[in-house]
Amino acid sequence: MNTLTWVVIAVVVVAIYLSQMAGRLDRLHIRVDNSRRALQDQLLRRASEAAELAALPGVTTPDLAVAFDTYAHVVRRDDEINPEIEAAITEGLKKALPDAQTIATIAGVLGGSDILDELQGTCRKVEYAKTFHDDAVRQCQTMRRKPIVKMFRLWGTAAWPESLECDLTHPAGFA
Repeated sequence: MNTLTWVVIAVVVVAIYLSQMAGRLDRLHIRVDNSRRALQDQLLRRASEAAELAALPGVTTPDLAVAFDTYAHVVRRDDEINPEIEAAITEGLKKALPDAQTIATIAGVLGGSDILDELQGTCRKVEYAKTFHDDAVRQCQTMRRKPIVKMFRLWGTAAWPESLECDLTHPAGFA
């Protein structure tokens, strides 16, 4: 084989390799988008359930009930996740549900047990969704930092993936 044949073979192999890397990166970006949507859905559900909890008589202070209702409205209206609102909801839930005794008291209120069960499940799903999202973001960022990916700009027009930086842990009373 002559030199030209080897050059053509090398170019084809490099093109196939770059195509596979670009496809992998595209799938990682899709995974980031899907995990962010799943996280957003769970945060919306958590905000709605927090507003339901605050509507129970004697469960929270009037200020916190109004705040939860406002937060739920903002979360429903916005297309993007608002870290400040989500952190405020987390803090409000931690204030409203500080310990197991408070949980037991709320469970005794008519409808309280059902709302608490749903809220507890949703709070866990929020934590899982955030973990999955952070993992997808980390993998995508790692791939985009590779020199070959940078050299050929294999990410195309996709934005740099960002994780959500706020506390989304469940209240201590749910532990």
